[in-house]
Amino acid sequence: MKRIVAIFAFFISMSFQTMAQDMDADILRSRASNGDVEAATLLGKYYFDIEKDAKEAEKWITSAADAGDAEALYYLARIYDESREGKHPNKEVVSVLEKSAGQGYAPAQIMLGKIYQFGRRGIPKDLKKARMWYEMAAAKGANEAMAQLNVIYQQSGDANTKAAMADENVEWLELGVKQGNAEAALNLGKMAETGRGVPQNYKRAAELYQIAADEGLVQAQAALGKLYANGDGVPQDNEKAVFFLS
Repeated sequence: MKRIVAIFAFFISMSFQTMAQDMDADILRSRASNGDVEAATLLGKYYFDIEKDAKEAEKWITSAADAGDAEALYYLARIYDESREGKHPNKEVVSVLEKSAGQGYAPAQIMLGKIYQFGRRGIPKDLKKARMWYEMAAAKGANEAMAQLNVIYQQSGDANTKAAMADENVEWLELGVKQGNAEAALNLGKMAETGRGVPQNYKRAAELYQIAADEGLVQAQAALGKLYANGDGVPQDNEKAVFFLS
């Protein structure tokens, strides 16, 4: 009986949530119809993310994008990008993204970075442009942009390019660590342990590995366990070594 009541309560709750969403959509539609750009953007996002209605989403997002709203322009680029009819070529997607990214909208900058990092039909791979957009997003604290900058640095086979990017890469990783990015802490920890790109410093490596290990990164836990086993940068401690390595 209790199970039936619980199931009934669940469906009642879901019904009220749906009703609330419909009411919110009606309010937004009314505001958007009267020229409210923010409401048009929110309504477009609602149709795109929740209702999965690309046609209705494009209608409202376009009205907000025409007013120059950066978030709306980003969503319009995503709608174009996911268009199954293929009506919108990649160059058009990039053009719309650039209008959004040019206003400092980080998600658009990251999307542009990816397009140039990997290339697309009609859009050649351009790591210089990818780095430019990633750097803009990273400066705003976007962890994904920092991670991609590190990937570009790691994959660069040219010694001169690596040397030029090394100091810059460390700056983004340091910023990522300050913002609690576990991956950044792990990567910077590896650099501190090996002396690659930064002076070798086992104590600093241990501190960075600890940050990443606390976030559950297995690689960081294993690396920290090895430092405890060898007594590098931390007092030698077999108990802690086993704890982190197991």
